Amino acid sequence: MTHEAWIIENGNGSHEPGKLKPHEIQITSPGPDEIVVAPLYGCLEANILHAIQRKPVDVCQLRGEPFIVPGNACVAKIMEVGSEVKSVKKGDVCMGFGIVEGDAFGYPKTVVGYDGKNVYGIMAKRTLLQQHQMIPLPAQTKFTLQQWAAFCARYVTAWSNWKIALGCWKSQMSKANFAEHFVCAWGGGVSIAQLQLAQQAGFQTIMISSKKSRLDQIAQLGVQPVDRKQFPDLNFQMRKYHKDPVYKEKYKKSELVFLQQIKELTQHKGVDIFIDNIGQAVHRATLKSLARQAVVTTCGWKTGMDMFYLRAIECINRHIHVHTHYAHHEDAVEAMAYAEKTGWMPDLANEKVYKWEEIPSLCEAYAAEKIDSYFPVFEINHPERL
Repeated sequence: MTHEAWIIENGNGSHEPGKLKPHEIQITSPGPDEIVVAPLYGCLEANILHAIQRKPVDVCQLRGEPFIVPGNACVAKIMEVGSEVKSVKKGDVCMGFGIVEGDAFGYPKTVVGYDGKNVYGIMAKRTLLQQHQMIPLPAQTKFTLQQWAAFCARYVTAWSNWKIALGCWKSQMSKANFAEHFVCAWGGGVSIAQLQLAQQAGFQTIMISSKKSRLDQIAQLGVQPVDRKQFPDLNFQMRKYHKDPVYKEKYKKSELVFLQQIKELTQHKGVDIFIDNIGQAVHRATLKSLARQAVVTTCGWKTGMDMFYLRAIECINRHIHVHTHYAHHEDAVEAMAYAEKTGWMPDLANEKVYKWEEIPSLCEAYAAEKIDSYFPVFEINHPERL
């Protein structure tokens, strides 16, 4: 049968950004290990924007396919199951788990809706997946389906990255009192989730953002907000730094304000775990703000992937650099159980849920930084209409 979908077409060598376009896709009956699912709610992810912008690559060309259906973070209903499917059954409501290809230890190499070949993502009325790509929601969950969609998009990644970052920090600081140490993050939904985990572990927490609505939200969570507008020129570009003296002077002033702010907030100790999913623009300043035996941790990027640092300084200060990508299946299951038990879940009480036909305009607005929400949720199928 054919079903509606939003697609991104192959750029055929063009470096111009793409657009989401409506399309009809063909969905076959499931094979033995396959399931047909109806996505209910999704949450906008960075990899959707990367795919649309064709940065760092045109994923259609990478996959050798004429188009892709993007997206992997969702809540979905199981519509059909193959003969050998054991982990889910028809009618189950599940959270997406987007690994297409994993390594020998189960960690992700490619994911649904991005670089995983021959798989449609979740921006479709129906899609065909493997049974491991859906995890049933807890029975009689106290959270909404929209919350679980946002959780899927941000909190599973946050859980996996925080677990590794904290483990690395503790490997050198096993006798430390967490209450005397600081976790800081540049703004983002994954960072919000990680700072909540840091709070629950006993750390003092700091988060940086430039939007008033987000600063208010950060403060409501009990995290110390820092307004990024205090250092507007903190956007490091190495070539420009060495060639443009006016830019260099502006950058150095902003960096000094940032470092002074962090010094005051951390009682001159520095940041112990810094969550930096921004990248190149802030990486230099991030490293300068660290305490000794600190961890800088990342599970994504926004402003550039090429980093420069002085290896000797990082060695002398015993800094650990953590890089993770998405999560292991066990991480997702653990994170879901922890969320249900503790309430570690995004608050969407005043959040808009975007309609199916609004998805392209949502992506455009989000790319232009015109969406304040950390968790832009959209509807694909209404649960009561299936």
